[in-house]
Amino acid sequence: SSYRTAVTRGDMDVAVVTAVEPSDGESLGATPTVWAAHSKLSLDVSRPVPLAVMDRACWWCELPERALRGAARSYDVVLRASSFGSLRAAVRAGIAVAALPASSVETDMSLLGSAEGMPSLPSAHRSIIFGQHTPAALATAMTEALQEQCGNAMLQK
Repeated sequence: SSYRTAVTRGDMDVAVVTAVEPSDGESLGATPTVWAAHSKLSLDVSRPVPLAVMDRACWWCELPERALRGAARSYDVVLRASSFGSLRAAVRAGIAVAALPASSVETDMSLLGSAEGMPSLPSAHRSIIFGQHTPAALATAMTEALQEQCGNAMLQK
């Protein structure tokens, strides 16, 4: 990722990165990625999936379209959003399906799977990486704080 490159070059001291494969750095855990839709949205497998996607250059943004193409499932991008909050709003409104971290699925959302013609999605692995000149005490403190934060977020869901 561009953050990983910035840390390697020394342009940044610290970055939290998310990828489909575990990466170098200290692990902050992994969360399943799921297809979410409003519980009242019914999908017809013969029609394109109304899809909401992130509008940035990152693996997360490419994941839904790549998965659907790989499964030969047609789709129409109905929303390009700048945040997960916007993706969730599109799902809550019943206008789109979105790939979301399982931890962000809300009670009025349904999970979609093979019965609805949706392919499986990989987990999202999060890690924290440090530049070679980052003080060890800072690296330790940040890692512990983020691991605690991630652990608490998982307990609340």
